[in-house]
Amino acid sequence: MAHFTNWTPFYLISLIGLLLPWSIEPKQINCDFNQLCLCQNYTVQYVDVTCINVPLVSVPVLSQYPHLYRIRLIGVAELTQLQANSFERLITLASLTISKSRLSFVNESTFAQSSIKKTLSTVEFSYGRLVEIPVNALVHLNQLQWLSLKGNQIEMIRSKDLVGLSSIRTLLLNENWLSIVEDHTFESLSTLELIDFDGNMIERVEVQIEKLTLSSNRISSSLIAPNAFAGPLERSLKVLDLNYNLIDKYPVALKSLQALRQLLLKNNRIKQIDSDAFHQCSRTLEVLDLSQNLLSRMPREALSPLRQIVKVNMHDNLIDKLNQLDLRGWCHTLKSLTLSKNNLQSIEGAFEPCPHLTELRLGGNKLLQMDAKALGPYLGRLRLLELSSLHNVQHWLSEMAKHAPMQSLNQVKWLQFDYNQLTTIPSHLVKLFPSLMYLDLQNNHIENIKDELSQLTNLTTIILSHNSIDRLNKSTFRELNRLESIAIYYNRIRTIKSGAFDNLPKLHSLVLSKNMIETIETGAFRSISFNASSLTLMLDENRLRCLSADTFAHIGRPSMMDNVSSSSSSASSEFMLYLNVSHNQIETFANCPHNDNNDEVVHEAATFTRTVWTGNRQLIGSRLTNSTTTTNTDVVLQIQTLSLRANMIKTLTSFESLFDKLVNLKWLDLSFNQIETIPLNFLNKTALIKLNLSHNRLQSDELGDQCFGVRSLKYLDITHNLLTTLPDRLASCTQLIELLASNNQIHSFNYLAPLARTLTQLQRLDLFRNPIKSHEQRANFVFLNNHSMLDSLNLNWLNIEHLDELNVPYLHRLELSGNSISNINSKVLSRCRNLRWLNLSHNSFNNVPKHIWKYVIRLRHLDLCENPIEVLDSSSFAGLKYLKTLDIRGLKLQYIDSRIFLYQSQLSTLKISTYPSIRSFRLQDILSKSDALKTVQIDVKESILSHQIQWAFGGKLRELIITGNNLVHILPDAFQGLNNANDLTLRISNTSIRYLPEGLLKYLADIRYITIDLRNNQLQTVSPGVFFNQSTGSDNTKTWQSRQLLGGIILEGNPLYCDCNLLWISKWMKQIFTEMKSINIDAAIQVKASLALSRCQLVGSRHSNSHSTNRSAMRRAEQITITHLTEEHIDSRCQDNSAIRPVSGTQLYMTLLAFHCIVNFIFTNLSFYGFLISKFICT
Repeated sequence: MAHFTNWTPFYLISLIGLLLPWSIEPKQINCDFNQLCLCQNYTVQYVDVTCINVPLVSVPVLSQYPHLYRIRLIGVAELTQLQANSFERLITLASLTISKSRLSFVNESTFAQSSIKKTLSTVEFSYGRLVEIPVNALVHLNQLQWLSLKGNQIEMIRSKDLVGLSSIRTLLLNENWLSIVEDHTFESLSTLELIDFDGNMIERVEVQIEKLTLSSNRISSSLIAPNAFAGPLERSLKVLDLNYNLIDKYPVALKSLQALRQLLLKNNRIKQIDSDAFHQCSRTLEVLDLSQNLLSRMPREALSPLRQIVKVNMHDNLIDKLNQLDLRGWCHTLKSLTLSKNNLQSIEGAFEPCPHLTELRLGGNKLLQMDAKALGPYLGRLRLLELSSLHNVQHWLSEMAKHAPMQSLNQVKWLQFDYNQLTTIPSHLVKLFPSLMYLDLQNNHIENIKDELSQLTNLTTIILSHNSIDRLNKSTFRELNRLESIAIYYNRIRTIKSGAFDNLPKLHSLVLSKNMIETIETGAFRSISFNASSLTLMLDENRLRCLSADTFAHIGRPSMMDNVSSSSSSASSEFMLYLNVSHNQIETFANCPHNDNNDEVVHEAATFTRTVWTGNRQLIGSRLTNSTTTTNTDVVLQIQTLSLRANMIKTLTSFESLFDKLVNLKWLDLSFNQIETIPLNFLNKTALIKLNLSHNRLQSDELGDQCFGVRSLKYLDITHNLLTTLPDRLASCTQLIELLASNNQIHSFNYLAPLARTLTQLQRLDLFRNPIKSHEQRANFVFLNNHSMLDSLNLNWLNIEHLDELNVPYLHRLELSGNSISNINSKVLSRCRNLRWLNLSHNSFNNVPKHIWKYVIRLRHLDLCENPIEVLDSSSFAGLKYLKTLDIRGLKLQYIDSRIFLYQSQLSTLKISTYPSIRSFRLQDILSKSDALKTVQIDVKESILSHQIQWAFGGKLRELIITGNNLVHILPDAFQGLNNANDLTLRISNTSIRYLPEGLLKYLADIRYITIDLRNNQLQTVSPGVFFNQSTGSDNTKTWQSRQLLGGIILEGNPLYCDCNLLWISKWMKQIFTEMKSINIDAAIQVKASLALSRCQLVGSRHSNSHSTNRSAMRRAEQITITHLTEEHIDSRCQDNSAIRPVSGTQLYMTLLAFHCIVNFIFTNLSFYGFLISKFICT
């Protein structure tokens, strides 16, 4: 896939705003109270006001807009309170949103005297600092029905806090700090229908509402009293969400619920369901989710009373068989049944009682026996079918074709048929499912596709990735003119023949990444996407050496012979092509040799050219001629985004003719090439907005063009080049918003002053790691003064010793790491009061510079690591009450006050060392009040980790990182007290640890999912007892504890001895593949690819004593991939106690976290911008 790691939300939003055709917006009104706010009037009377990231300290005076309908104040970080009568002159306000602020107080008279107390029905005070519900203010709102207090710091709710909110229907309290909700708390809320408690730390709750959400808490069966829902609630509750908790037995309290429609119990520990579980709700229950539990059989006794059930999800349990009796009596109303990822081995006519089933998922099972009669005769209404990982699939299809009645499966629109070891596309599959619109055949062994798919004329999406396809024929996609998305990445295709993708008018996504493509013939993409608004074409990670315009000239255009009159202008002016040819071997844009060997295409193009020229001599047409080597066309290419990243481009001279055709080009990536100079005005025909020239060999030049010939440029990356000064041409880039020039050879600040005077729109300036001369170590940035737009300034590693005053009022981020600064003058930041991020690491500070905190009270991120600071007391950070991230590793501490974080209630990320020089150092004492911590990194200075971090962290912790070169041993009790987290990533990396103790995770037994990162240590072997207790083992027995590690294990970069002690890893990996692919297919694929690199050398093999001269052959014979280790393979070696040499850098990569964005892109057919956004989120 492409690499777009430098994008930020601002870039994406800005670019999307410029490129996408928006619908007509409401009329905009000038906001007199603040020019940064957007006002819109939807009718004559009703006005909408939106202020995003505007520095407001109070609600603006809105008296000139008495008929406001909605107010949205988002990202108003300076807003801390709502004063009395803030809305007194408003008349019609219906909706008020204040989000991502520091709101901690709402005056009880805020709404009291205003007319809106009769109109305001929706209020959102989310992601603020409220510690209690501001009921004294809200009680005046007679029409309040929807209230969101999400993401605050509310710890407790008392019944008196809600008295007076008599009209409220929806209350959102998710992501607060609630631990207990007392009985009768919501008695006064007679109209309450929905309440959301997600993401708290609740152990017990009693409420009286229609919908109750308690997912992702720590509720266990023992904490739910038998009469927990007694009273009105047992007759009113319709939706109950208990997903992701610790329930191990079906709660008795749930049996009394009489009106329940949806019951969600996903990801708990339930082993069985009582036969009377659903008696009271037998006529109301419609949706039941018991996925990811430990059920060993279908609970038919419990399900049999159900009369209205529509959807049942039993995914990821231990069910091993299914027959008619399991579904009889309750399945007649069922429409959706999920049984994927169980241990099903046989299905014996099970679906006969289910005449209305439309969705059936059976993937990830063994299914050694599946009678064709079990599916065909009874599933005439099926629309979705998942059949992954079948055994003897060809025989099953054949039997289905014989025994299933004609047209019994012809309504299926969505078929997932991956992991079935297919070598061809079976003809029976096409005949059985003639109406398919979505077909997933990835991860099979298909080598060639002829015309097998031609009968599936309704197909819109096909996935053929991770097969062995080595060619695409002209008939492969023939007749499939409704196709919108094709994914064929990770195959063996070398040549894309002419006509391979012909006549696909609706195609908007074509992924050919990670093949072996060397040649693309002219006509390969002929007459495609002309009825689509855009096409995303992914050709990255192939072997292309040449790029030709002929290849892409007819994308977005109908066939030349179909519509001669439209000719070269037939492409819609709104069509957009997003082309990624990164990570190839492209050197030039020229007449690619052997680009076309198809005489038919050449003849058609030549005929078309003559016809067009005869009709209109002024028409710019194609200059294709009757020769076997074509020339680049003169037509305008509709490329909007072009990535040439990581190719072999040395000069851009041959690409000038290409860029002359790219009049709509907005984004260009030329990074990671070998470019030395930029030609004069080489982009003057484009409409470029973003240009990436990083990681090349650019040197300062004297070319006199203006901003590369393009005045629209806003984002420029020239990092990692050989520039000694910034090019003069940048002075003409007056629209530039971002300039990144780090890691060059720039030696002086003098040239920046005149440049800054012209770059008045600049918001981000990065000069990181440039060799500034010694006489300029006093950095004078007077030229930046009054530069009101600058938001981010990176001056890391510039040899700066002293910093003069900065007058940059909107500066949010200042990086000063790796300099020689020992003190900061009080006035340096006195005019940078909006600063949010300050990096002072790797300097020479002897004391915390707390004298500057009064100027940067809004600071959220502070890095002081690797400074010679000796004392941290209670006043060190007292002025920074909004701090969220703090790094104090590597200091020279002799004393640390346990009250150091007394005022940092928002601290969520902390990086700290253990400081052995401080007597009895315990993090528990320091972090006793830091309940908001989510990420903690501990740099252990001692050789043993034992008591230092015990009982130190609260229930919000999601990531714990242990590092330290001195660390050799971790005691089994080191993680005692960490069991409060729901999900945890535990990283132990970059240490000197050679082995891990048995029972290392014994105190983490209650954590639902764990990811273990053990990269870059000195581990020589890893025992299963480190991760599994004796009752679970590492075999195929599924228990709660064995499922914890679905988050993954990373063992990369350890000198592992691949002997019998690692046999369990091979067995466990094979089990986890099945687990993973049902959750995230691409994660499982990446795991297999990474593990293929993990090899061990077997000493004592039959080759080891050979005197053969072919040493390389001998070495290959002695190596084995770890995932191929089996008992049969190594038992004899184990009995002989043969030694096995360690292999440094062995990679055992197991993680689910980094690959879900690929799935988002490939399997949801996102547009190009959606893809970029998903890539940003993941990055």
